[in-house]
Amino acid sequence: METGHPYFSIVMPAYNAGRYVGEALRSIAAQTFGDYEIVAVDDGSTDDTLRLLLEYAEREPRLRVLAMEKASGSAFMPRNRAMAEAIGEYVVWIDADDYVDPELLEKIRRRIEETDADIVYNRMIWVDHGRETRRLPADDVDTSRVYAGREMVAMTLLDWHVGTGGCAIRRSMALATLAKRGTSLQAMNADEIFTRYFLLEAGKVAFTDARYHYRMSGTSVTHAVRPSYFDRLETNRLLREMMKEEYGEDSRECRLARLQEYYQWMDYCIDYAGRQKVGKDIKKEVRKRLRESLRHIDMDVVAEESGVMKRWLLSAGLPVFFGWLRVRDRIMGILTIE
Repeated sequence: METGHPYFSIVMPAYNAGRYVGEALRSIAAQTFGDYEIVAVDDGSTDDTLRLLLEYAEREPRLRVLAMEKASGSAFMPRNRAMAEAIGEYVVWIDADDYVDPELLEKIRRRIEETDADIVYNRMIWVDHGRETRRLPADDVDTSRVYAGREMVAMTLLDWHVGTGGCAIRRSMALATLAKRGTSLQAMNADEIFTRYFLLEAGKVAFTDARYHYRMSGTSVTHAVRPSYFDRLETNRLLREMMKEEYGEDSRECRLARLQEYYQWMDYCIDYAGRQKVGKDIKKEVRKRLRESLRHIDMDVVAEESGVMKRWLLSAGLPVFFGWLRVRDRIMGILTIE
């Protein structure tokens, strides 16, 4: 490592990424810009992730390896610990099961020098068994522009129009935001809430065309049927309250947050209804969380956007709603019988 503080600190949360962490580290080693450190935090992995990180650190002096005392169940806590330990001017988010193009850091640095941006986003590509399935930013994002952070928040609501993979954030701003907002949120997707907090504090946000490859993993904890899978219901409520406080109740941002709360509640109900094997205790907790979330949905927004029928179904309660899902599924099954 060069004398003094590195330009970049790559922060890498790692959980059971033994199959992929080598590829992630090799993609970092191939960077055309070398003034960086890596701070990797193992989140209680039960495979060989920690051993592989420690072995790599023996031959890579820029890599520091830390370990959480127990698994947090979220990338948020290990990523925060890595940012607290980092010493670079900017922190760059790279997960242990993803990989990046060789020019990523060089292109980010060049864009920072051109714009003095507080946050820099890249092109994020979803990869499923070697096949590209999605790309961000969306077509409606002008990546040649420099945006104000508050202007960008709307692009993260209802659907993500930008991707956070490989993003660079000015470390001083990130730490100040964490100190201001607190880090006690334990939800599985707490990092999504803080992505909005960072944007609210950012004066300038810019983009590069460097590619970050996000690996879709069927073994991810987000695919498991357990109460924490439904953490997003609570964070959507927090997000709606944040938009109301920051932009006002009648703002576009608040309306988008309300719609997001509804549509994701609907998605989770459909997903849960489609699960064949769910334990009794888990079923009870999940239904409780769905009912609690239902009370926060803005029925006026639902009526305007989705029609009177869906509003009636939601107002009637979960038993009626799940009954409707079962009837719908039976009808679809009959229609698809050849």
